[in-house]
Amino acid sequence: MFLTPFIKGRPVRAVGGAVEPPVRLHSVALLGADYPGLRADLRVKEGDAVVAGQVLFTDRKHPDIAFVAPASGRVASVTFAAGRRLSALIVELDGDKAEKAASAPIRVGTAGDARALLLSRGLWPAFRSRPFGRIPPPDARADAIFVHAMAGFDGAPDPAALLPGVAEEFAAGLRLLTLLTEGAVLTCFPEGLELPEIETPGIRRAFFAPHPMTSMTSHHVAQLHGQVRDRPVWTIGWQDVVAIGQLLRTGQFPGERIVAITDAHSGRPVLKRALLGVSLHDLFVGSSPPAANLISGPAISGNEALWLSRYDTSAARIVPPQTSNLWKALTSSSGALRPILPHAGLDTALPVGIPAVPFLRALTVGDAESVEKLGGRALVEEDMLRASHRCTSGTDYAAKLRTVLDRMEAEG
Repeated sequence: MFLTPFIKGRPVRAVGGAVEPPVRLHSVALLGADYPGLRADLRVKEGDAVVAGQVLFTDRKHPDIAFVAPASGRVASVTFAAGRRLSALIVELDGDKAEKAASAPIRVGTAGDARALLLSRGLWPAFRSRPFGRIPPPDARADAIFVHAMAGFDGAPDPAALLPGVAEEFAAGLRLLTLLTEGAVLTCFPEGLELPEIETPGIRRAFFAPHPMTSMTSHHVAQLHGQVRDRPVWTIGWQDVVAIGQLLRTGQFPGERIVAITDAHSGRPVLKRALLGVSLHDLFVGSSPPAANLISGPAISGNEALWLSRYDTSAARIVPPQTSNLWKALTSSSGALRPILPHAGLDTALPVGIPAVPFLRALTVGDAESVEKLGGRALVEEDMLRASHRCTSGTDYAAKLRTVLDRMEAEG
């Protein structure tokens, strides 16, 4: 056990309290945009009945990686974007008539068993690699695995309030992760979280004071691991680790997650049980405010969506603000965005050690060499949300980063 240095600043607001019962869900979707580089090889077609945990498609490049149905229902539609890349596979749910595949507890004794289980049962996509933020290939090796059990962005579910109730499943998931790496499984917790010690070699704990910087997995990697170019790491969220433990205990695919939702009506975040890829219209039942937008992820992301993204654990329904005189002043008459203006709010928008203004300027012009020198190889899109929100230019830095990462990966 060890403690990381305290960083002063505004705390991150997490959502605790009671979890509301599941809402009546009508549909879920698996979105191609959640998986950069994916080319789906369909195993079902429109109209097919599916059960929870059934394989819907695999990765054409890595056919061992299965993507499964979060719940039972019927394949309502499959749409593709340019280049025959999957846009969305939508499953209409059966509700009370939902079926479950036959199951039994699962025992895993070797690294090969662990890998085969997660690949075939739909939980391998919970991992994302750094560098490049992609699902790791089936035969890839990680120098370390980071488990993100911090509050994340403002309005996210609070692991300090929720993890003690699923400590047994969490511990079982962590033990399985140790089979997948010869390095450490690093669990990153908020200060004050108390869980039973796990007497398994390779599991290490790190505690961070709540702060916008320490809510980022990239900060944990930089502080506890260092560069990732020749020492790649995998990251996974705490709820997915719990899901691995539940799979081991029940033998069934655990498609349910706890999601924090914030409604413009009340402004008070609440916790609800929902399914991966849930329809946001199902989450926000009831009348909508005029011109309200549904957001997957934290409200500051501005990611308007119809479905909850695979890696998001929060959603919001917001009323867009009216265009202010300040915003008009920051944009030209043609609508082109002005250059980046340095200000104090950018100082905590990126992980520690990355100078915000030079880095954002390099991203804006697509200077991959400078982005790498400044520490960009280890980042992923979610690391750019606060920068996009706080920067006066209004640039979508997540999209800029993805373009640069793809170029880095292609160039080797």
